[in-house]
Amino acid sequence: MTLLDMMYNSEGKNIKVFFKDGTVKELYCEEYVQAEDEWDEPMLFYGGNGAILKSQIEKIEILD
Repeated sequence: MTLLDMMYNSEGKNIKVFFKDGTVKELYCEEYVQAEDEWDEPMLFYGGNGAILKSQIEKIEILD
């Protein structure tokens, strides 16, 4: 499965995000937002106001 597929399937689930900088976070993904145009980037929203851009993510593990 591609990273975009994993991001799409993460919405409404508990996930573990492995970042390109080596950090790892377990969180609840509230929403997946796709890129609107070529200047945008897909992202995941979590924790009310947190956002993770696709370019920050190495891989995603869906926990539930």
